[in-house]
Amino acid sequence: MKTNALCLIAVALMLSQCKPPAVLPAVSTQSSSSSAVILFPSKPKLKEPNISIEWISPTATDIVIGEIGGKVVVKVRIKSGQPIDLSQIDIYVNNAQVGNKADEVGLLKRPEFSDQILTFQVPVTQGRNAVQVVVTSDEDKRFYAERVLNKSTSGVRMEPAAVTGNTRVVWIQPDAITLGGQMFTTKSKELEIRLNITSPEPIKKENIQLLFNRQYRAPSPAGELIGSNGTYAFKDVVTLSEQADINEIGLKIFTGSGSVESERLKVNYSPYRPNLYLLSIGTQLNLKYTTKDARDFAAAFSTQGKGMNRLFNTVRVDTLLGGAAVTNEIRGAIETIKSKLRTGVITEDDVVMLFISSHGFLDDNGDLRIQGNDYAPERRISTSVSYKDDILFHLQSLRCKIILFVDACHSGGARANAADVWDALLQMKNSPKGFAIMTSSSQSEESYEDVRWQNGAFTEALIAGLKGKADNNANGIITLNELESYVKREVPNMVKTVKGKPQHPGLSRNDLGDLPLFIFK
Repeated sequence: MKTNALCLIAVALMLSQCKPPAVLPAVSTQSSSSSAVILFPSKPKLKEPNISIEWISPTATDIVIGEIGGKVVVKVRIKSGQPIDLSQIDIYVNNAQVGNKADEVGLLKRPEFSDQILTFQVPVTQGRNAVQVVVTSDEDKRFYAERVLNKSTSGVRMEPAAVTGNTRVVWIQPDAITLGGQMFTTKSKELEIRLNITSPEPIKKENIQLLFNRQYRAPSPAGELIGSNGTYAFKDVVTLSEQADINEIGLKIFTGSGSVESERLKVNYSPYRPNLYLLSIGTQLNLKYTTKDARDFAAAFSTQGKGMNRLFNTVRVDTLLGGAAVTNEIRGAIETIKSKLRTGVITEDDVVMLFISSHGFLDDNGDLRIQGNDYAPERRISTSVSYKDDILFHLQSLRCKIILFVDACHSGGARANAADVWDALLQMKNSPKGFAIMTSSSQSEESYEDVRWQNGAFTEALIAGLKGKADNNANGIITLNELESYVKREVPNMVKTVKGKPQHPGLSRNDLGDLPLFIFK
């Protein structure tokens, strides 16, 4: 389902029956004589930046390393085929970044360079400290030098190869450094993985097992192992599972002396789907089913973010029902929709639904207002929300698809000319493209609820349509056009049979096409 640069706001304004208007894979604390990472050429093949990091001190022959204020002086030599500067260098201890950049931990400040010995201070704590010097090229490729410093009461030592010279595995892609311990999220079903392997023993592809969701298996036929002399680079493509809440991926290396595993990377596979944000509002006042209407509408969508066969990645449902649906809460909840889009919580691709069931009336200026649950006739302005200023103003500023399902003209409600209310609801001249309003009734009509439906007729038909009765092509997906067709056909029959009255829902739209709304199978 594509909603490019648009966000569906299905505002079911049922204003009582009225006229329509990644885990950072911790670097193994085992040392290696290798420093620079071997990178795979991309396609098309680009010129490699040719960066190397030579660890100068401390070395394995240093017995005790003096501390300076809890820090160890480290020297590396960085050589590059292209000029680099300090902003491209990061220092990590036990996978935690020490400061934002290398110069924040005491790196001597120099201009751009291509061959330079650099000195900096690394904070160490009791026990093992896996130290990484990371250089990021202009092509956004990362090169590493890694050593393990072991702090004890006698000082700080770099563990010699005899102690930690076993095989170790470091994640390169997804980049463990960038993830910083967070889960990796992707919309692509195929995930390319890259890991660096250092080992004093020769490693072959048949020595490698891929861990995927608790099952070990051989790498794919397309998997590659490149390298020699103790330093290797492994690349493969993993097909992610949508059925698993979280995909877990790791690598296991078998050697003559045993086996070693990488840290397990957690991947959230989230295929392209918008998120759904539903705000369902129902005031009680002197109506019996408006609150239930809002509750039932919210419940219908609450399961739409579950299972593999779904339209929405996640579904967030908020409700304001009965006593909670006071004027200020309604106003604030609608403002929050706009705020969430501005801050990125809701994106332009997402779907936002707003459902309101209440009474509507016209003020002295002819503007439509929606009663809050705290409505008082003597304070009718302060206890109602303006349809134009409090609802449309915020919704029309969003660069998204906006749908309002409006039921504002319930029978027995405020005394207002139903035709005027209907006209106010359908004012589309200032609406952005992708804006639509579905109303519960037509001009000069009222909306009805009844004990036999246990809902308003409009809501009853909406929910029945969403749950399958509107599925004209029997594909298990309810679209906006299908829902409109069903509701327009069903509501008049329901109301005429039970009430002997006319009620004809309507839909007005501004350049909004047919949209998938609901999966019921």
